[in-house]
Amino acid sequence: MQLSLRRSGTSILEISIAVAILAFAITALYVVNINMMKQLNATNCNAAVAQNLDKRMDQLKGAYWSDITSATYLSSSSFLGTTLQDTTDNLSTLVSEQLVVSPVRPSYMSPTPAASPTITTSPTPPDLYITRIGTGTPTVSPSPYSGALYYEYALKLTLTTTWQDTSSNAASNTHTRTISTIVSRTGVQQ
Repeated sequence: MQLSLRRSGTSILEISIAVAILAFAITALYVVNINMMKQLNATNCNAAVAQNLDKRMDQLKGAYWSDITSATYLSSSSFLGTTLQDTTDNLSTLVSEQLVVSPVRPSYMSPTPAASPTITTSPTPPDLYITRIGTGTPTVSPSPYSGALYYEYALKLTLTTTWQDTSSNAASNTHTRTISTIVSRTGVQQ
């Protein structure tokens, strides 16, 4: 009878290599999980800002012409003076919201034939800027506002939200999202 000297076990070296491979795999999964959570947070912030802009624009579309052209209304608690709670809960840091109301004026060609036609426009009133930083009080520019936009026939409304993503420590994580529309005093004509 002959005895075999072969052992069927594993050595400490093989076990330590297997543990090192397993530790590397778990660390890699952890890093991927952290990066996915950062991406998910950034997506949630972006969606919250888009929802906030849509709600603000819907408020403007439902407002009267006298409200859209009133700095008092636009900076009051009825509009930009309030924070939309259901959307700002998802934002990391709301830096600013700005509404720009500007006239939309067509250019007209001069009616008389000329060698080089001239484009004529009447003077336009200045744009109205309403800015709110953080949860502070909105500021109006120019101040005092003359109310001249009330007499325009069409206005361009531009809402801009700027926020900072706090999911990482980089200072370059400031984002801006803008939405614009044109509204008419008389509505859609047929």
